[in-house]
Amino acid sequence: MLSTKLGNFSGTSINKNQVQLNWQSLTEVNSHSFNIEKSIDGINFTTAGYRMAACNNVSPVNYSFTDKNVAAGKIFYRLKQADNNGSFVYSKVIEVNTQLVNTPIAVYPNPAGSYTIFNHPFGGNNDQYRLICLNGRIILQKKITSDGMQTRIDLTQFAKGAYRIVWTNGKDIISNSLLII
Repeated sequence: MLSTKLGNFSGTSINKNQVQLNWQSLTEVNSHSFNIEKSIDGINFTTAGYRMAACNNVSPVNYSFTDKNVAAGKIFYRLKQADNNGSFVYSKVIEVNTQLVNTPIAVYPNPAGSYTIFNHPFGGNNDQYRLICLNGRIILQKKITSDGMQTRIDLTQFAKGAYRIVWTNGKDIISNSLLII
């Protein structure tokens, strides 16, 4: 039986790639540490950070952690609280939505010949990209199926000229220009 009682656990996006987590232990007896874990799907978690616990405390203790390695979109967090005897328990899972802040996507090479690669936030279920002519006509639209943060586009079928690459996840939109030579 763990002897730490958690109070509030919350997270806030503080810019496009950082999340501030705050939690409170109401009481602690023989507590050791808090592992901060994160996930993009709410199921598979990895360690994002670590905080030592106060160990023995009968009054509330406030903790915080800033995750400085965050992709835009929905991120899930939980705490793994461990006691000195090796026992541990997980907190509730919280969700934090980070927003894109009108950041253009990186496109390279640009100008491009036969292909280009663009960087985008981590691929989710609704992610897609469009290649748009300057007159606004969509000439290519595809769902992003990779789990990565880069997509390669074959440009051999398109005429030389200026285009716009647009990435969206259904909520956020980022884009950049592309010149095919």
